[in-house]
Amino acid sequence: MTQPKISVDQILSKLAEEAEKARTRTEKASEVLLGPLDTSIATTPCDVVYEEDQVKLKHYTPTTKIELKPPLLLVYALINRETMLDLQPGRSVVETLLAEGVDL
Repeated sequence: MTQPKISVDQILSKLAEEAEKARTRTEKASEVLLGPLDTSIATTPCDVVYEEDQVKLKHYTPTTKIELKPPLLLVYALINRETMLDLQPGRSVVETLLAEGVDL
């Protein structure tokens, strides 16, 4: 029988290191899952200029000087909600377009 190439001490050390990493990940996951949840969506300021049944025509408030005219019209698929492009501050296509000077 041949001798193992890795010592038992090295194996135990690596196991202890991996167990500590797993404990740290579990703590972080608990903080995320049990912490406050920001559920505010579609918070970009806008005026509803037309509304009929469930249809809304929104004009978003420009955040910079308007560079692109005429206004860009975003049309959503029937199976999606209009919030898909305006999820959260910092994660919004609408916010990005407004920052680029698009009249939306």
